[in-house]
Amino acid sequence: MTFAPPKDVYNTVYFIMMLHGIGVLLPWNMLTTIAPSYYIDYKLTNYYENGTISYQPSVAKDFFSYLGIFAQFPNLLLNLINLFLRIKGDLTKRVLWSIFILGGGIVFTIVFIYIDTSSWIIAFFWMSMGSFFVINGASGMYQNSIYGIAAVLPMEFTNSVILGNNICGTFIAVINIITIAGSNNPKVAATAYFVVSLAVIVICFFSIPLLKKLEFYRYYDDLSKTSIQNKNGDEEDAKISLSVYLEVFKKGWQQMINVFLVFFVTLTIYPTILSDIVPAKYHDNDWTFFISKKYFSAITCFLFFNFFASAGNMIAGYIPMKYKRLTSIPIIIRLLFIPFFIFCNFRPERRTWDVVFVNEWWYIIGNIIMAFTSGYFSSLSMMYAPQAVDPSKSHIAGMMAAFFLISGICAGVGFTFFVTYFTESLGPLKPITS
Repeated sequence: MTFAPPKDVYNTVYFIMMLHGIGVLLPWNMLTTIAPSYYIDYKLTNYYENGTISYQPSVAKDFFSYLGIFAQFPNLLLNLINLFLRIKGDLTKRVLWSIFILGGGIVFTIVFIYIDTSSWIIAFFWMSMGSFFVINGASGMYQNSIYGIAAVLPMEFTNSVILGNNICGTFIAVINIITIAGSNNPKVAATAYFVVSLAVIVICFFSIPLLKKLEFYRYYDDLSKTSIQNKNGDEEDAKISLSVYLEVFKKGWQQMINVFLVFFVTLTIYPTILSDIVPAKYHDNDWTFFISKKYFSAITCFLFFNFFASAGNMIAGYIPMKYKRLTSIPIIIRLLFIPFFIFCNFRPERRTWDVVFVNEWWYIIGNIIMAFTSGYFSSLSMMYAPQAVDPSKSHIAGMMAAFFLISGICAGVGFTFFVTYFTESLGPLKPITS
């Protein structure tokens, strides 16, 4: 006799997983969105009394690339360690420890908002990079563990985590616009960002004990454990050999590579390229675009990207591709977005190549399509990966897919250094400013 699985009452488990999707990417979205106004223009720049720049180190100009390296490579490292740690034990404990470290890192960041660092800018920069290293390392273990938990649940719960990822970005982008409109004080804006982030992290922490009490979650967690025991015959499931990972990769490699490529393209472009694209008439005295200069990047880069990526996530849950193997074709085609955005009006005063797509609408429409496909295909690939293996190994497949996700992010972030070099040094033209 078989029993029907319990229902997810009020979609509680779904919303908890979505909440953790918000939590795992909160540090990254928080830092990338606030970086231009708080770090680059405030903490890492000194001004004369008339408002002109007196000192700005080169690291400020390439802040996003450095941020990506120090934020995502520890994420990758901790993700890899977490992947090969003994599976025996509760993944939720790893989540709790990760959240605790994240909270501590955010508190550390808040403290420095009100410390004058103008006389030791370079030291502050490297201290910040060190804190990003710790915060995002914890985030890597957090993300990997959450995908491992989601993988033992039905497919749509993995998508709920990804949906949370992009809702997080939209949420932070909206806060950014509100703070730009409400205050010109970067201290106030930074405080609002980090306090809200800390509050969300605290809620994530206390949602874990609730999750473990819910019948729906306990049913699928027990089902996964039973499947593992039946497959192995004893508790040796904790000692997973390399051959098991190779077996999982052999069955799910296509979707894992898809995950890598989606995030490689996305993180090469966003936010490094998109945040430095401006309208054809971008100087204050001839700005003609209907979105003011004050809000242009906040809306067309950060808000549009995160909103349409979230839309792609949601559509993937309702309209998946009929043939899973064909998902690789449009994902490979997405690689063309990289040269497309490079030849938009990206860094017009420092570029050494002609701008091909001069009109700003090319950039805006391209961003919408790129963001939507990022959300759509990342959701499909992350959902399909655990389905490619036996249920006893679905949690491993989910964690491996998360590792490929972070690998794609790191590769994309690292590639931004080449994009900058290509744009500013390899072309036939002479830049307006260096």
